[in-house]
Amino acid sequence: MEEHAILSLSNHFTELSDPRIKRQKLHQLKDILVIAICAMLCGEDNWVEIGRFGKVFAAIDAGQFGASFIQ
Repeated sequence: MEEHAILSLSNHFTELSDPRIKRQKLHQLKDILVIAICAMLCGEDNWVEIGRFGKVFAAIDAGQFGASFIQ
């Protein structure tokens, strides 16, 4: 059986070192980067807009979002 590599945007950032102070981390750096990239692809072009996009993205029901890919 042929094995397939898992293609994931967040996998590209797993080796990226995080310069933030450990005690102040609420989210993984790779998650922040993926959300920022998605926001930019949707037309957001500054950090304020990317932040707003991240808050909307966080409000989406994860179960419903995942289910939409398998229907």
